[in-house]
Amino acid sequence: MYHWRVKAVHDALAAQGKAHGALQVEDLVALGHLDQYHYLGVAACDEAAEILGLGPGSRVLDLGSGIGGPARYLAASSGCSVLGIEMQPELCEAASELTARVPGLAERVQFVCGDAGRSLPLPLPPPFVDGGFDHYLSQLVNLHVPDRASLLVEAFAQLREGGTFYIEDFCLLAPLRSDDQATLTEFVNAPSVSSVDDYIRDLEAVGFCDIEVVDMSAQWTAWNRARADGYEATKSAAVALHGREIYVSRQRFYSAVAGLFDGGRIGGVRVTGRKPGSLEVQLKAARKKAGKAGIAELNGNVRILESGRSFTQSAAAVETNPLTTPPTKSPMMTPPEPLTKAHAQRITDVATSQPPLPWTREARPGVHDSLQYHFFLPGLFLALRVFHTASLQSISAWAYDAAEPESGAVELLNAYTPLSPLPGRGLHLANDELTISDADVAGGTIRLAPTSEAGCGLLTRAGMPVGASGRPELVLSIERQGHVYSWVPVGATDDLVIHRPQMQARVDGWRGAATATGYGYSKRYHGIYARHNAWRFIHGVAGGNLMAGSHGRASGVPASVPTPPRGPAEAAPAIVWTADATFGDNKYNYFKLLTGDAHESGTLAEAASSDTYNQADAGYATIDGQVHAAHVREIASWHTIIGGRGGGEMEAKYENRLCELTLKMGDQPPVTGVAYNERYLGTLW
Repeated sequence: MYHWRVKAVHDALAAQGKAHGALQVEDLVALGHLDQYHYLGVAACDEAAEILGLGPGSRVLDLGSGIGGPARYLAASSGCSVLGIEMQPELCEAASELTARVPGLAERVQFVCGDAGRSLPLPLPPPFVDGGFDHYLSQLVNLHVPDRASLLVEAFAQLREGGTFYIEDFCLLAPLRSDDQATLTEFVNAPSVSSVDDYIRDLEAVGFCDIEVVDMSAQWTAWNRARADGYEATKSAAVALHGREIYVSRQRFYSAVAGLFDGGRIGGVRVTGRKPGSLEVQLKAARKKAGKAGIAELNGNVRILESGRSFTQSAAAVETNPLTTPPTKSPMMTPPEPLTKAHAQRITDVATSQPPLPWTREARPGVHDSLQYHFFLPGLFLALRVFHTASLQSISAWAYDAAEPESGAVELLNAYTPLSPLPGRGLHLANDELTISDADVAGGTIRLAPTSEAGCGLLTRAGMPVGASGRPELVLSIERQGHVYSWVPVGATDDLVIHRPQMQARVDGWRGAATATGYGYSKRYHGIYARHNAWRFIHGVAGGNLMAGSHGRASGVPASVPTPPRGPAEAAPAIVWTADATFGDNKYNYFKLLTGDAHESGTLAEAASSDTYNQADAGYATIDGQVHAAHVREIASWHTIIGGRGGGEMEAKYENRLCELTLKMGDQPPVTGVAYNERYLGTLW
């Protein structure tokens, strides 16, 4: 939306006889809105410098630096150093060129082309390569960023402890009319305008503190009206300098924005705050943890999160209602003894913990059985799902091949041919295209032999051998089940949901690689469920032993895949899984975290249901007083309509996404990896 300004600023300089040669910062500041894209010009920059306390030696990160006006002015007026990050190449190149024409300024002001809301980590040049910025500056930028939360995560990560921020941005003062929304979308390109409360919540979710908001609405309303009227008064000069097309476009834009502010539903804010120090964070967390421990001690037996029982459930995540009546035992599974705050159990034999699939042949309302797997392997992602009801059995699988990012998600199978149970303990299921053998604590096998042209083609190109089916077959070996967790979901009675978030698996021979090994996840739930349901779910692995460049979006941006440690010198990744779901009238939220140092013990960090939620492309939680967040960004997606053939059978929109993951755990620096994101809306039977 600002590309025209590059030509405009050069035309304006040429009109003053300064098309070439050295410039002074004052020459550029005199160009007004061509140099300073935000409101109130350099007066706003002076305010920022005073509030942040800028001076020689200060290191400032300017996210959304435009053509570089504020960065140049702040460096020249205060002596600070500034790194500007700008996503539009033309503006970034112009910013660097203009800065180089100001003698001595390029030593302290640099610009890099990058999208802080998408390209993580940021591309930092010397001398900024190690981050550690003293201040983060954002002047009318965040409103244009679709994923504001991810941008704030990166800003937080780049600040040193105690570093401060200065943000100027739009805010909602009242519900928008349709014409206001159209103006924001079509003229301003502003997808991230929120209430002040939501803005503060996003900042606190990242970890910022001491947040102060100053209402700038009155000043900005007057300034925008003056800009619109003043620009119209300079029509002749503007048309002569920039042409009629640019003048008309700018006049419409300035008038539209002035109208937004005049309407009183859009306002402006100046938001400041800081990144807390590690000792401060530790103190706050310890205070909260000590308070919780004292309360829990008084309650004796307590009700465990998600309505009854849990395995390796942390004491900090329990609710305080006593478990007074033991639940009725399920004919499918014997539940554990009621848990107390000091005693938690974990499933150790998944084979004996799972009934056959389907768990019942009764054709009655509410019957539902679900089994899912997905695996993150270097160069390959694989997802599989089985839904069973009294009226259908849906089986789907898809893959993403990092060697063919242009192909996106490739559907391997999407059929309604039921799996036949085979003899043996645990799960042994097969049809012509799929075989599942998942019965051993140490492992199992999934064999895919798709009949579709797309599925066969992908497996052939990847070098998968022809099997007994006469078609190329992909064989995934589950080498380790990992820790297995379970609890009864809200609204259910005895039917445990079984989670395996730490599985390890391998595929041999994919794209010529001897072995590709990575992490995976499986979930099994069955029972009598409400008919209408909706959920968002994220499972991901981040940090640890990263194999870079294993996955990428269609644009070619790499995403690193954490792989299992090959020895004691390699770190294990953090594993997170979180859901925000509604089953009928029951709300069901959770956020579970297995940190790298807890892989052996299996001890989870987890949030109370009331302290976690999912929104858009992220899951949030507060655990022991610290904010955690899992942000995802799509690499590839696959979706379908399950059922929907009439007769009252199951019907749902089902979307799967492979994503890049940025995981923020309290005050620790963010770690990156990959995630599976599921979105579901419809019926379960």
